[in-house]
Amino acid sequence: MEKYLEFLKNNYTEWIYNGECQSAIKLNQTIGEVYFDTANPHFFTGNLNAKIVMVQLNPKREKKDFSQKAMASHDYYLDFYSNYGRYIYGEDSKREFKSKFDQKLIRFLRPLELIDLNSIDVFKNLENVVDKKLQIELIPFGSSNFDYLKIPKFELDKYIELILSLITAVERGCVIFGGRVFSQILSPFIVHKELHRFKLKKINGELTKNEYEIEKLSLSYEGKSINVFVAPHFAIQGMPVEAYGRKLKELMSY
Repeated sequence: MEKYLEFLKNNYTEWIYNGECQSAIKLNQTIGEVYFDTANPHFFTGNLNAKIVMVQLNPKREKKDFSQKAMASHDYYLDFYSNYGRYIYGEDSKREFKSKFDQKLIRFLRPLELIDLNSIDVFKNLENVVDKKLQIELIPFGSSNFDYLKIPKFELDKYIELILSLITAVERGCVIFGGRVFSQILSPFIVHKELHRFKLKKINGELTKNEYEIEKLSLSYEGKSINVFVAPHFAIQGMPVEAYGRKLKELMSY
């Protein structure tokens, strides 16, 4: 974990004192355009020691929102993203905002039974789904879209190794990569993989017309074995997400 937190601190310090991060500048130089925001890196959200880990590609950010000024301090930054759910959903918040994405996450992750998402207080469930899991951004620099083929393989490998160092730092219950491209990005570390394709039961009891997939991977990183899932269909609008979570639960026994 120290390796990851050192990388975070170095980039945050550069943002404070220089207004931008050298790692993001280097990425843009290798790509040949201002593709990533060189300021305001978003590394993670939630509990660094959480049982559930979800990995996304990078923060979605339009170019008009690039180059924001730094927060007050590195310690404040860590506290803000470690307790983001409490800040926006906790009892001291206005409790006016309910993210559709976070509500979908509750339905998806509840069947895994690794964090408490069964409160009668909807805002407590929202707080828990943000703060009791760990969400990591593969590339912590925002962009309006993400084409991994633009990024040289040696750069992608560096960022994957950083997040694998964080994931393997403590025992995890379930690690989920959200996006089909992760099957390619993780390829240097894959020792075994299984593709599971299935239909899901809808609320009315009928099976879906379309099939969905979850890929089950065994990875090796610095002598450590880690089992992860690639869940490419989580983001599809209107899909029976709770049934998708239940299927993931079925596949969790290795």
